[in-house]
This record gives sequence, C-alpha cells and structure tokens, in this order.
Amino acid sequence: MSFRLIRELRNWAKALFGGKRMADEVFAELEQHIEFMMDDLMAKGMSCEEARKAALRKFGNATVHEELSRDAWGTRIVFDFWRDIRFGFRQLSRQKLYAMVAIATLAISIGAGTSVFSLVNGVLLQSLPVPDPQNVKVLHWIGEEANMASLECDFHERVGSTLVSDSVAYPIFDAVRQSANGFADVFGFAPLEEPVVEVEGLAHASKGMMVSENFFAALRARPLLGRFFDENDAVASANEIVLSYDLWSRHFGRRADIVGEGVKISGILFEVVGVLPAAFSGIEIGAKQDFYICISPGSSFLYRPLSVEWHWFIRMMARTNGDVSDEALASRLTVAFEEYAKERMANPRILIKEGEGGLGYVQAGYRRTLWLMLGLVLVTLLIACANLAGLSLARGVARHHEFATRAALGASVWRLLRQSVGESVTLGALGGGLGLLLSIWGTGAVADLLGFSQDGLSFDFSLNGEVLAFCLGATLLTVFLAGMLPALRASRVNPYEGLKQRSEAAAPRLQIGKVLVVGQICLSLCLLAGAAFYVAQLRSLRSVDLGFNENNVLLFKLNPGSMGHDGKRIGAYYAETLRELESIQGVQGATLTTFALLGGESSSGGFRLPTGFEGLEEMGRTWRLTVSNRFFDTMEIGIRSGRGFSDWDTADSQKVIVVNQAFADKYFPDSSPIGFRINCWSRQWEVIGVCSNAKFSDVKDEIGPTTYFPIQQRFYGRYENTHMQSAVFAVRGEMPAQHLISVVRETVSRVDSSVPPYEFRLQEDIRDWNLRTESLLATTSTALGIVALL
Repeated sequence: MSFRLIRELRNWAKALFGGKRMADEVFAELEQHIEFMMDDLMAKGMSCEEARKAALRKFGNATVHEELSRDAWGTRIVFDFWRDIRFGFRQLSRQKLYAMVAIATLAISIGAGTSVFSLVNGVLLQSLPVPDPQNVKVLHWIGEEANMASLECDFHERVGSTLVSDSVAYPIFDAVRQSANGFADVFGFAPLEEPVVEVEGLAHASKGMMVSENFFAALRARPLLGRFFDENDAVASANEIVLSYDLWSRHFGRRADIVGEGVKISGILFEVVGVLPAAFSGIEIGAKQDFYICISPGSSFLYRPLSVEWHWFIRMMARTNGDVSDEALASRLTVAFEEYAKERMANPRILIKEGEGGLGYVQAGYRRTLWLMLGLVLVTLLIACANLAGLSLARGVARHHEFATRAALGASVWRLLRQSVGESVTLGALGGGLGLLLSIWGTGAVADLLGFSQDGLSFDFSLNGEVLAFCLGATLLTVFLAGMLPALRASRVNPYEGLKQRSEAAAPRLQIGKVLVVGQICLSLCLLAGAAFYVAQLRSLRSVDLGFNENNVLLFKLNPGSMGHDGKRIGAYYAETLRELESIQGVQGATLTTFALLGGESSSGGFRLPTGFEGLEEMGRTWRLTVSNRFFDTMEIGIRSGRGFSDWDTADSQKVIVVNQAFADKYFPDSSPIGFRINCWSRQWEVIGVCSNAKFSDVKDEIGPTTYFPIQQRFYGRYENTHMQSAVFAVRGEMPAQHLISVVRETVSRVDSSVPPYEFRLQEDIRDWNLRTESLLATTSTALGIVALL
C-alpha cells in the first residue's frame, strides 16, 4: 500500500513539475489518433482537408481531452489556478489605475495591521523561552491593614485597607520555599540598583540581579559555559557571578576561557562561574539582565542581614510539577507565610498568578495602548474590505457584458466564480506582499515612538511564524470579504440580458454598493473622531504648565555608590562634581535629584503635622524628592515665600525642607507653614520655604503636596552602608546638546574616572517620552483616519 502511495505521489509530482512535457506528449498522441482517422477517411476517397475536418469533428475537442488527462493526473486544479492567476495579472495590467488603488489600499491596511500585530505579539503574547512555561507561576501576597517597615517591591497595589505586593523578607521566602517541597520549586530574586561593570579599566552601566541558588534549575536553564549556583554558594561568602550571553559577547568577546576569571562589579571582584545561552532572557520578557549573583549571607550587595524579618525585598516565583492546582499550592504556601506575616497584617495569604509570560510588569504599561492600536488597524482593514468590494462591484458592472458573453459560450457558474476569485487572489498577493515589506519599516517606527530603547527594553519583533500567519490571514480575509460579493454577482449573470445592446440593457442595480459606501463613511468617521479626540488630548497635555522650564536642560546619572563610596564620600563627591559642572563656560546652573522630573519614578510617604494643628493624630502623605541646593534655580521653580536650600544647611544643622504651594494649601490653608516642623523618618524637619507647584512624575497627574529634602541631610542610616546610591544630575546650558554631553563627560571623568556618567537625556525628551502613548495614538489614529477618508 505504501509503495503504491509513493508511486502515485511520484507520478503526481512528475505531472505537476513536468507538465509541459507531458502535455506535449498528450498532444502528440492526440495528433496521432487524428492522423489514423484521416488515413481511414482518405482511403474512402476524401481529400486531405476534408478528412481532417471530419476527423476533428468525430474526435471532439482536443482541449477537453487534454483537461481530462490532467484530471487523471490530479493536477488540473493546480494548472487551472495558475491559469486564473495569469489571467488576473493580464486583467490588472489593462486597468492600471484600478490595480494601483486596490494594491495601495491593501498594502497600507495590511502593512499597518502587521506592524501593530508584530508589537502585540512581541510584547504581550510571547512566553518565557523556558521548557513548559505554563507551569511557571508568580507569587504575590495580600493582607489587610499592613504595617510595613521596609518594603522594596516591583508590584504594589493598595485598595482601601488591602495591600497586594510581591516581595517578602528572606526568612519568609525560605519558609515558603520549604513548605512547597513536593508541590513546586519556589525561587527568589531581587534586582540590583544600577550596578557598574569594569572591563579593562573602563566602567559600564549594567543591570544585575541577586537570585536564589535554585533560580536557574527551576527555570530549567542550562549553562553555555561553566555551571550555575548550588547550595554551597547560598551559604558561602564567595562572590561568584553568572554572565548573560549579551554581556559576555559585548565586553568579553565571547571568550571560551572566561570561566574562572575575575570581573569587577561596582568595585567588588567576582569570579565568573558560568555563561548563559543566548536564548535565556530571564523572568521578564524585554527586560534582560546582564549578570546574576547568588543571594547569600555574605553578599557584598546586602546592606542589611538576611535574617531580619522587617526588610521585605525578595520577589518570588515558582515552577509547579503540573499536577498541583493553583488553589492547592496557594493554601499550602499561605500556612508558612501567615506564620511570619500575621504580626504585620490581618488575613495574610498567598496569591498565585500566571507566569507563562514572565512577571508581566513591563507589559502592563503597554497593554492598553497596543490593544487599542490593534483595534484601530482592524477598523482600517474593514474599511479596506468595503473599499475594495465597492471598487470590484463597480468594475464588475463595467465587465457585465464580458461575463454574459462567457456564460453564453458555455462557461459554468463555477468557472465564472473562480475567475473572479482568481483576480482577487492576484490583488491579495501583490497587496499583501507589499504590505509585509511596509510592516518591516512600520514595526520599527512604531517601536521607536513607544520608546522601548529609552526604557532599556529589548523585544523580538522579527518576522516569525505568528506574524507571517497574521499577515497571510489578514490578506486572505480581506481578499475574501472584498472579492466574494463581486464574484457571486458575476456568477449570477444572465446571458440573455447581458448580450442585449448596452443602450437597451437596464443598468444593474447596486444596492449593496450603497451599503458599502455608508459603512465606509461610518467607520471612517469613527476613526476621524478618535483622531480628533487623541489630537486634542495631546495638545491639551502639551500646553499644561509644568511648573518648571524644561528647555536646555541635560540630565544624566552618576552612581558613585556602585564604586564603593560610602555615604560621606558620596556627599563630598556630589558636591565636587556640582562645583565642576557649574564652572563650565555656558552652564547657567547644575543640580541633582534622586530621580528626574516627569521620568515616571516617584517616592511618597507619610508625616505628622505639628502639634496643635487639626489632624495631629492622622498621617499626612506627600511626594518626596531629594535635591541639591541650586535645584530651584536650575529648574526655574520659583520660591513664593521663605527661602530655598543653602550651604548653611548641613548634615549637622537643623533638618529643613521646602514644600510646594499644594502642600501649603492642603495642610496650612489659613496660615503659612514656614517655621513649623513636621515629623518624618523619625526626625523633625523645619519648613523654610514654599515653592511654586511643579509636575512630579507624570504630566497627566494632578500636582499634589510635595516635599523637597536637601541631599546633604539625607546621608544617614542605610545610605551610609549601601554600595548603591545613584543620583540624576541636571545641567542647564545654552549650547548644542552633543557638545554639552561631551563637556560633561570630560568634567565628570576629571573628578573621578572610575564613575561613568550614563543615561544622557534632555528634559524636553523626557516630557515627550512621558506623552509617548498619547502622541503615538494621536499620530496613528490621524494617519489611519486620513487613509480611511481617502
């Protein structure tokens, strides 16, 4: 049976790919039969010409015999399809304007759709590149009236008195992991704050993560070189590191002998024990780490002992064995978690979240925008379908006589239907192919507008199987919807009516065409209305008074703590760097902050109002920002009353703060806050000034109460012992940005060459980045609205 099937497949392939030769053989055989019949007729006295005519009449249509032969070979459908495609090309070449409009409509709509789907697929629909990603889970906890002393987390959501977060203390993590034995493999991790990698005397900003020793085993990763961490690494004080493939390639030239060598991370020497494969992207799609170190009691990156139960900084994930339900696992882990957490919150419990796509925190910020954009391009595809259907119907009216003639000559309904569909497929192939090429450019353009690279994210937007399948599916669906109406109309043509004189024949009624036009107009108006809304929203946000002057301000980061500077040395280094920056010719001012205004980062906390004020027993809340003395002058934020910070405000003097007008209006509505003291961080801070309101972390947010602290009075407590304390510097200068960057690099290097400046950005660009979603939606909806209108 198998031999027969193989033989039939071989004969089919031979007939398909050697079709011309076999057709010639069939034609020659038919000619031979005709000649035999001619010989018989000529023997009866007919002339050669009469005999041939008689033989042809008796033998029948040679083309029909040829098609019957192809039916026997099983290749007729292929040859007919190819013939219809060639006929479609010829028809389109005769009507170039129609072809150009139809192809352009398809290319733009399918190109836009494929571009946006590439982003949706690369950002939202990818799974972690690990075996059985469906078994990977993210662990959160939930509790009521939580009283947290120190919480460092990536996810934090408070609804009323209920708090949901993702980090725990190390003893809690250890207890939860042990309780999951046999049910799941729980692993922990904690990101490092902007570490610096030293290679050949040069320092490079990087990303790193502390992980539990079972991190790679739980993700079922395998080292490209060397090994991963083991239980000995979790209890030892040895500094060992696993490099990512990207870092190994970028700074170490993919050297195979890198294992065992020393690498300095933030001034600390680590021994390379392994290198990860290129396919390993960590636990957050798009946010790759450069290296991993093991969480151990002797780790140089810990500024508190692992044994403390009040410092919550370990995030948790788990790999289940596949046989345990999420509910059963959550119940088991809650028992261990509750033992430690019941003193800090009421009703504590563990929540199990899907982790197939990683942590998902990065994706959450883009999910709404990308799905909305995909909806816009799908509406555009519907408009393209209606447009093409209308064009095809109008073209079919012009060809009404042609289809009637073909029907009168014997063309079947299937033949007329196939011819019309073949022309639509030809259009689809041309428009879809061009749209795929446009999508390659469009994907990069939209990704740039979304600012992935500015966020330090890296997604895979290559033309993979999912993207190609979407492009093919969108093309086929568009062609089908646009081509079926004309095809069905062509198949129902009446030969008698169609062959009348055209002046006598009634004009075909195109009621469906009117419906298509109305549908196009409605969908186009929806797109234009959406475009008008987003453009108006963007214009409104761009006209918002930020409260500071964002023009001619260059921002960059420095992290002296990553090079081993302690709190006092960091303060002295910052002061010297600011003096050197202010001495640059053309620089009007220089300052530093804990994070950039409008950069999306924020810090907030509680405080108590001074004695004698209403609400003494209640905690007020305020945004917090630590700045240097010339912050208000450099950013051009006006001081409304009192004063700003000065050199007299030292670490040993009275702690002072400046509050904004919103703070004064809310907490001191009937008096001036200057001279009063508030309790914050177990200290009393005297209000010395009230400044104008300024936007904090987001242009779209309302300006709330904000408190500014002097940097020289914030180096105490944990900041004296940590290796990780970075700051954002702001330099205002009337010079080209590239020249200013070059001068700043030289100046910073002169102060301390071991501390590299990084993340150079203009404050104007940060404002634009802050509005990137609104800008992208306005641009996309406007462009699609114009295309739809055309």
